[in-house]
Amino acid sequence: MNKLRKIIALMLSLSVIFTAAISVFSAENFDDDGNRDNDAGLSDEEQNVLIQDSHPKHELDNPDDAYIEDIEYDTYIMGKNEYDETVKKLTAFEMWVPIDDGSYLQPIKAGEFFLSVCRYINCDSFYDEDANKEDMWEKAHDMLKSMGYVDFNIDCTDEISFDNALRTLVNALGYKQIAYMYGGNDNAYIQIAANYDITKNFLDNRSASIRRTDAASLLNDSIKADVYISYGNNGHKSINTLEYFKDAYKITGVVESVSEHAITSGDTIYKGIRIGDYLLASDRSDLYDYLACKVEAYYRKEDSGGNTLLYISYHKNNSIITIDGEDIKSVENNIIRYYSDNKTKKVSLNSSAKEILNGFSPKSLDEEDFYNCDYIRLVDNDNNGKYDVVFVYKYDIMVVKRIVESQGMIYGLYNDDPNGSLKVNFADCDMTDRMGNPVDAYYITEDSILSVAKDIETNKTKIIVSNLMYTGVVKSTNGTKIKFEDRTYKYSTNAEYYKDAKAIKNGNKYTVYLDYRGRIAGYDLLKTDDIQYGFLIQAWIEDNRSDVIAKLLPYTGDMNEFKLARSTKIDGLTCKGAEKIITALKIAADYQRSTLATLDSSYKIMADYSDDSYVYVRVPIMYKLNDEGEIKYIDTPYHSDNENPEWNDVFHDNSMTMYNDFSKRTSSIKPGGMYLRNTLAFNSDNGNNVAINSKTKVFVVPVSNDRGDIGDASQYIKTNLTYFDDWVYYPQTGTQYTTENRIEAYNVDESRTAGVIVYYTSDVIPEIDKKVPLTVVDEVVKAVNDNDESVTRIIGWQGNAQMQVDLAEDVYLKRYYNGPNGSKIMSEVKHGDIIRYVTNSKGELVDYVKVFSLKDEDNPDYVKTGNEEGKTAETSTLNKTMIAVSDGKYAENGHNTSHIYNAIGSYNYGAMYRLVYGTLLYRNGTNLVLKTKVDTALGQTDKIEIADFSGYNVLFIDETTNRIYVPTEDDLLAEQSAGEAASKVILHTEGGKQRQLIIIKRAG
Repeated sequence: MNKLRKIIALMLSLSVIFTAAISVFSAENFDDDGNRDNDAGLSDEEQNVLIQDSHPKHELDNPDDAYIEDIEYDTYIMGKNEYDETVKKLTAFEMWVPIDDGSYLQPIKAGEFFLSVCRYINCDSFYDEDANKEDMWEKAHDMLKSMGYVDFNIDCTDEISFDNALRTLVNALGYKQIAYMYGGNDNAYIQIAANYDITKNFLDNRSASIRRTDAASLLNDSIKADVYISYGNNGHKSINTLEYFKDAYKITGVVESVSEHAITSGDTIYKGIRIGDYLLASDRSDLYDYLACKVEAYYRKEDSGGNTLLYISYHKNNSIITIDGEDIKSVENNIIRYYSDNKTKKVSLNSSAKEILNGFSPKSLDEEDFYNCDYIRLVDNDNNGKYDVVFVYKYDIMVVKRIVESQGMIYGLYNDDPNGSLKVNFADCDMTDRMGNPVDAYYITEDSILSVAKDIETNKTKIIVSNLMYTGVVKSTNGTKIKFEDRTYKYSTNAEYYKDAKAIKNGNKYTVYLDYRGRIAGYDLLKTDDIQYGFLIQAWIEDNRSDVIAKLLPYTGDMNEFKLARSTKIDGLTCKGAEKIITALKIAADYQRSTLATLDSSYKIMADYSDDSYVYVRVPIMYKLNDEGEIKYIDTPYHSDNENPEWNDVFHDNSMTMYNDFSKRTSSIKPGGMYLRNTLAFNSDNGNNVAINSKTKVFVVPVSNDRGDIGDASQYIKTNLTYFDDWVYYPQTGTQYTTENRIEAYNVDESRTAGVIVYYTSDVIPEIDKKVPLTVVDEVVKAVNDNDESVTRIIGWQGNAQMQVDLAEDVYLKRYYNGPNGSKIMSEVKHGDIIRYVTNSKGELVDYVKVFSLKDEDNPDYVKTGNEEGKTAETSTLNKTMIAVSDGKYAENGHNTSHIYNAIGSYNYGAMYRLVYGTLLYRNGTNLVLKTKVDTALGQTDKIEIADFSGYNVLFIDETTNRIYVPTEDDLLAEQSAGEAASKVILHTEGGKQRQLIIIKRAG
């Protein structure tokens, strides 16, 4: 069918015979909604929708607020951000040629436009996406000229005016002869374009060069028009452009099924959707978000039968609201009442509203399902103010203690049953991590938190696996919230189990295990007699010759000096007295050094590492404390005759045991491989590989034998597998590997997953990577720490929680940077500034990067990472690390850096770390429409961002009152009503997902 239509298209210029009498339509006859009929073309309503790859961003409490005329979304979106969506749409129809530089405000070349027209009308047999673009332009020009569509002189590399672009398009759609009846001049083409619904959007200066965004809009407008086909004696017919050229058809309706998920009875299609009676195949992964929503979609009829989805967008007649489960007050008589901003609000449900529980089959509304749910999402798809579908997300909670994959069994605390079990068919289970990524059974480990949903009818199971954990001392509790030193958590939906005697208590130290929403679902109380893990650096006898002190880095806690009990068990031997204790630790140190020297010919033994009164042990240990906080038990990698003989086995965790095979190497052979998470990824490796998972304890320590480095707390980190984020296979890849560094595995289980990893490196100060949050500085003060030492302390905010951190020795908040012509520029961290920082093993700030100055005191061209005093890199080649926009009273400073991100190239929504500075244009429910500036080849241009104001991770910095606080919606001022006083907003995203929102109000 497409081949036939290409032939017909080639013949259009020869076959146009127009009718003797042609009706002339005046401007007064224009159809108000610009549609040929209700189902054809692109409606004005669709132009008003910001199309997203996820849920629609217009979550409205009141559907009557949707798209009222004075919102002017065309101004916000069409002229700026809609270009990307328009191109996505045109590309879906194969009627737009990708442009490398992405500068949508740049004038389009004539050849570029001609090539898109050729693609549009299927006269593109010459097209080769890998060929030289100017060659393609020439061939497109020649094709259209030969057909009479380009009837003016122009070079392909010239810019093209709006009049000539419109003339070319109108001719290509079959209207040339009609236009010539009206004189064939530019005004005639304007009249034809308006009368025949090709476009109603004409540039004020039609002779000026048309920009790419205008060209894309022109083509987009035309897809609702018809091709004018003449035949016979004055006969003609009209067929929609997409139907004629692309076999593409438009439908409007409610999405009733996505793959096997459906809201009504009827057929479903695997990897596709159903809209009304239409089944549309698609392998897009985001379609579930459209379920129950009214959409406008385009599909292609396949020659082999069936239909394929080409493009889909939300219709304006959708109102969507999400309500947290704990905010639901009542559900009765088809009314849901909920709390918002300390007020009670309500939404009404359709009398026949359907409930979809955890994404399974729809059923009648059951009020019981709303009790203790995580959240609900309501969809009103006909804009009548009553919600038609309620998505309820409610899970059983399991704290895993044991998994037997071969039997399909998981054991642990299941809701309120401490001896619960869960039968799972892993081959047919929808299992993801907390970010929605598919995972296998290997991802589940002891103390994983599972959010489990089962469908009785289909026997399907969905599981969300979270391996989040946190260790700290509880500072306060109020029944629903648990406050630790630097963060606050709520209980998960299994909170009933932790009432009364099982409740978390003030003053105790816990490791808490968090569900996919970051809520406490399980915990371990850390008692003094429990086995703990640490890295033992050195031990010595005090001057009194009776006390032994050990310098230890605990895995949970700060590096400190611990006193050993007078009677201490070391490697199974009870040692009474200082000399015997030191002797036992020397034996352990000797064993470790001789073992490593045997395994690795390049291993360098530290000189003078011990004498009668001290020893540098430098090994991981398991230890216990007595009630006085003294170490009473130590187990090192050395296995003495006094220990249980079974502990000499390779695979166990009862005693600290080094996995020798992993550390073998000669001067020319690297140690074995280390895989991340996947314990099934081993090939025939002679046992040299180990895996690590979320439970692996990682100590990063100095490889140097220099005593200054060994004793420096800033040279140590206790961490987990996230430290090795950029490693796939150690040590073949990854920036963390160098020939000086080495790595050891301990307490490896039978699946060869390491319980402990010790990584020796020459550079242990952690990188300020994508995971480091923003910190808003409130105060910088002098303080006294727990060791009665004078320190500089930052008091500030992370997310919407207050925090504090002390600076390590020799770290200062004044830094000097290389300026122009050899000058030096000073930058200081002050109240209202924003930084990102990392800490050492003692929790002290050892490095930071300043990302925003409230008083606009820093030039982002010079104040950036890598340009510090003494660095020699060319300043202009370094990525900017500061946002700096001079507005308000600081406008004369002239800074205009609105974006920073860890990606090179064009504007990048999905960068793993990205900061955006913008102006609040409009607030729509909890969604904020922001205007920001983007650098292009032609200078800066406006761009639209959408942010979510939902009360979490939102802060307000008010320079006028010298305050930092958690704001309410009343603190937001939109440009639409406030003009130049509109709120300024900093948006922090990671991988396209919002992490932090900070509202800025500068003085005067």
